[in-house]
Amino acid sequence: MKLNLVPARSGISWIKEGATTFFRNPLALSSTFILFMIVLTVLSVFPLAGGIAALVLLPGMTLTMMSATRLVAESKLPVPGVIGRALADVRGSTRSLLVLGLMYGAGYLLIMGISYLIDGGTLARLMLVGEPLSPEAIGAPGFMAATWVTAILSMPLSLAFWHAPGLLHWYQVPPAKALFFSLVACLRNWKAYALFLLGWVGVILALNIAVLILGLLLGSIGGGEMVGAVLRTCSTAAMLIAGAVFLCSSYFPLRDSFIPS
Repeated sequence: MKLNLVPARSGISWIKEGATTFFRNPLALSSTFILFMIVLTVLSVFPLAGGIAALVLLPGMTLTMMSATRLVAESKLPVPGVIGRALADVRGSTRSLLVLGLMYGAGYLLIMGISYLIDGGTLARLMLVGEPLSPEAIGAPGFMAATWVTAILSMPLSLAFWHAPGLLHWYQVPPAKALFFSLVACLRNWKAYALFLLGWVGVILALNIAVLILGLLLGSIGGGEMVGAVLRTCSTAAMLIAGAVFLCSSYFPLRDSFIPS
């Protein structure tokens, strides 16, 4: 395996390929994404333990979604049983994914520990225990500083784990080396990755604007509670589809950034 340097325009191409692949089999890919959202929702019932479990399971969930995307992208005809085949594909890397998940959880908890030293645990309780965000929390001493420090420290953690699940599964790279190679790939191809992320910011903004315009149009007609229900449904559906397409599109940076040796 060796690193491949890609042009900056690849960032937009990855988004297009992710969307194209998703709409080739939207039922299977959206079902896979919703399945994982259900798992995360169930885990959130157990505030601290569920949050930690979600962190550990995240690399495996990400890889399963990428595997499903790969199946759809590489098949000329509709693929039956995408979820089952993706889960079967990932099953062989369960142990390595568990190690990777534990490493991710440890990294995230370390960042939360640093934030605890800054604001006394306000942000950590919001992120790990699920306490509601209140004006009192926002105004707590050190809260904004802890938020910025957490955001800055989370960036290299996210980049290191971005490709790590795919590298250890498809390229047989050990977890620690997978983290290193993922980080290097993101840094060496930073223009493409920056354009990829900026493109997604644009997509989310466009969806929010579309929902806002829809609300204004429906509001001019009238309807009160019915309009609110329609808007909430449209907004939720749009965000779910966007989340699924984002995870689909995350497979293509891996495919283009690494070449089998």
